[in-house]
Amino acid sequence: MEMLIYGRNPRKPCGEIFYVDETTWWPIHALMVELCHSFLDEAELEAMKSRHGEGPTDQVTCNGIAACFNTWMEHNVCGARFDGARLQVASQGWSMLADPAARYADSSCYVSDYRLKLWVRFLHHCGGFEVC
Repeated sequence: MEMLIYGRNPRKPCGEIFYVDETTWWPIHALMVELCHSFLDEAELEAMKSRHGEGPTDQVTCNGIAACFNTWMEHNVCGARFDGARLQVASQGWSMLADPAARYADSSCYVSDYRLKLWVRFLHHCGGFEVC
């Protein structure tokens, strides 16, 4: 199933829309949970799992998310994979436990380093985003 992440106030065309399927969104979302929990609250993170138009409303928050992803990608260049309730760096040893009650806990899904870079590019130019 497709996920459309729309920029709320895009500054460039690359910030207008970010298209992924659910199995790519889940590792991106799980990385946001792991990396950005200090400035994205739990309710907001939970709401971004589904397609109900939730997401940050400002560019400053998106820049913070992008910075967290950039830092993570400096040390993890193979993308991320979900296997069961664990988020792992593909072909590396890093992993974290995901919420076992999460709707993606029983799925195996992957996001490439390339898609993560496109996500960061979108974040830098979207002016906030909504998951639809």
